Amino acid sequence: MTYIAYWGVVTIPGDVDGDLNVDPYHTVKLLVAYGVKKGQPEYDTNLDINGKGQNYLYDAVILCTHHKQKDL
Repeated sequence: MTYIAYWGVVTIPGDVDGDLNVDPYHTVKLLVAYGVKKGQPEYDTNLDINGKGQNYLYDAVILCTHHKQKDL
């Protein structure tokens, strides 16, 4: 019998580090990785907000839409 355990944080779109808010730090992290695609060493799934395989404009739009929001 095999057991697989993992955990994740469900939070608002744009919270790229799981700290339950969207602040300017998140925007900077996304901009630093702007244009990075899945398969490249710099790719971070947390920054691929829309799940399309790259950190691009639509991810930034989603993040900015939720700027200054906090999850309870």
